[in-house]
Amino acid sequence: MNKDSDVINLKQLGLNIIVKWNVILLSGIVAGAIAGVYAVFIAKPVYIASAQFIPTKGSGEGQMSAAAALIGAKPPSNDVELFQSILVSRRVINRFMMMQIPDSTGRANTPLFKLLHVDTANRIEFDDVVESITNSINVEADAKSRANVINVMYSARSPWLAKSGGDALVKCALDVFSEIKDQRYSTSMEKLEVAIDETYKEWLHASSLLAAFNDRNRSIALANQMLNLSKLEMEKAVKEQKYLLARKEYEEINLNSLKASVPIIMIDSMNYPRRKTKPNRRLLIAAGFFSGIIISTFFYAIKHGDSGV
Repeated sequence: MNKDSDVINLKQLGLNIIVKWNVILLSGIVAGAIAGVYAVFIAKPVYIASAQFIPTKGSGEGQMSAAAALIGAKPPSNDVELFQSILVSRRVINRFMMMQIPDSTGRANTPLFKLLHVDTANRIEFDDVVESITNSINVEADAKSRANVINVMYSARSPWLAKSGGDALVKCALDVFSEIKDQRYSTSMEKLEVAIDETYKEWLHASSLLAAFNDRNRSIALANQMLNLSKLEMEKAVKEQKYLLARKEYEEINLNSLKASVPIIMIDSMNYPRRKTKPNRRLLIAAGFFSGIIISTFFYAIKHGDSGV
């Protein structure tokens, strides 16, 4: 008896919902219209420009990891995470904010922070914009390539800003790479220059002591004279060897610095986005339409269910 009653209720419930089809359809249309208004007038457009890079391998393979360490980025597990951490680092972003970027007319160059109307004296506002820019940078591996190609994407609210901003961001990153490469070698070379100077002076001092000893002792026949001579000659040889080793290491580092290349090279510059990526108007309107239909259908189902139909 209860089963028959349940079947009758479900049938009646379905009939009641079908009777209200015009109201349900209207609800879907209204919800779709609201979603359309949001997509057209409220939602901020997003344009994404992208460039392609490929990591260089060989003698400079560890340079990207060293670059990340020098700018305080966390040590990542692969090239994609590594390049992402470098691009969103404070050193790159702060320089990026000061970069001269062409305006929408392409005639005048203006610092990015002025284009974004950022008050650099207000650190809270500045940090908020930096965080927003950080979120607009994305790095991912190119799924279509087998050569470890990396896609770097920069999103903005207009196509010209996405293109110009992306180009400026890439330039900042490559400049930082180059500076870090030079910084790594220059630091070592500066220390070696000091060591070379000190070892050279020690060598000259040992040579002068040996020469003075030979001048004082024209004929060496005594055992203590021979012992002192051997000590002075050994000391001179040791100091000379230290100097030559320092010079050799300096020349090797200098040669490596000349051979070293930037650890990543650009193979395709930032494109000019023709269409906005977000919002997807058709998807939002369709989602709003079907959401309105589903919600209104559930509403009538619950309403008639509570009324004991």
